[in-house]
Amino acid sequence: MAPPPEFASTSFDGGNEPGVESPLTGSLVELFFPTGISTVCEPSWRVEGDVHDPDNQLLAAEFVQWPGPASAAGARVRFTPPTAGSYLVTVRFEPSLGLFQRVLHVGRDRRAEPRIVDAMPFPSSECLTLDRTHAGAVVCQRSTGAALVVVRAGMIAQTFPSATASVIGNTVWVVTDQRLERYVDTGASLSLTASLRANRRFSSNKGFFDEDRAVLLDGAELRGPVRWNGSELVDERLVRGNGNAILLGSLVLTFDGSLVCDTTSSCTPRFPVGVDGDGLWTADGAQTFSLITELRATGTRFTVPFYGSVAGLPFPINGSFTPQLHPYMAPYELFTIVRSAGGPVLERWPGGARLTHNFVFVDASATSVTWMRR
Repeated sequence: MAPPPEFASTSFDGGNEPGVESPLTGSLVELFFPTGISTVCEPSWRVEGDVHDPDNQLLAAEFVQWPGPASAAGARVRFTPPTAGSYLVTVRFEPSLGLFQRVLHVGRDRRAEPRIVDAMPFPSSECLTLDRTHAGAVVCQRSTGAALVVVRAGMIAQTFPSATASVIGNTVWVVTDQRLERYVDTGASLSLTASLRANRRFSSNKGFFDEDRAVLLDGAELRGPVRWNGSELVDERLVRGNGNAILLGSLVLTFDGSLVCDTTSSCTPRFPVGVDGDGLWTADGAQTFSLITELRATGTRFTVPFYGSVAGLPFPINGSFTPQLHPYMAPYELFTIVRSAGGPVLERWPGGARLTHNFVFVDASATSVTWMRR
């Protein structure tokens, strides 16, 4: 069996800009398989093949001869992927001239999804950070006065002086220098469920927050995880070190800029670019990423179809952080990698969009902000 042809070229229909080779659902995919196989002794050579979708079901596809120089065998394959995920393309040159395979990752186009518009009593440009709960509260960290403002139906509903917030679903963690407070959006207001006092001085800068747990700086050291047990906040006192905190399922990790360490101070060199539940995304190269669920695991490798840039984890992290990719040939485009039942999937978002845990900020005016639901 011949190895997969790394030099196989690909083109896509559907309005993709030049240089951004990203196949999306519903767009025509055209694959070319050039080979060095001579057909001089087989003038009646033919092309056959199969395309299997992410559920391992056969998909209708067109296979035609595409001869190369010096009568070399080649093939053109065309198909339209209906769903996102990994497609296995197999090409056979008969009679018994060679077999080639390629895995193609097909992404989702999220650019035309429905918008949610929230009225604002002041321009969103006044917000250092901006987020939204599932129940519809807009949470703004104002650049003037260091106040945290909760906007509902275009009106300021609540104000928290000298505070910062992390929003995950309907959970809102509010941090002041002396208190950590956990709120839940009831749809009418943010309702306080529990609070915890600082030993020294709280800061969320290196922290990690999910719906029921939080790690944050208390003085110069990380504290927590602090866990909501249904009635109060309990300090589990598991975190060690003073790097940046990462909660990876049941694992408590720290990252110092080059090493990821666990609670036993066992470390491994990694460059984290995303957190998704119990999975940590790491960058392995310009196009290749790995999703690991254990500190030293090899993980699931995923290769994107373009060269681009990806940022490291920004702290604090609110529930998760999806790897965000910008192609070099179209630096204003935004792609993300998400987990799915069938494996990692690439998603395309409007250029200039800003992602939060549950929503995507896509536009703003003097009186409103516009979101897309993730």
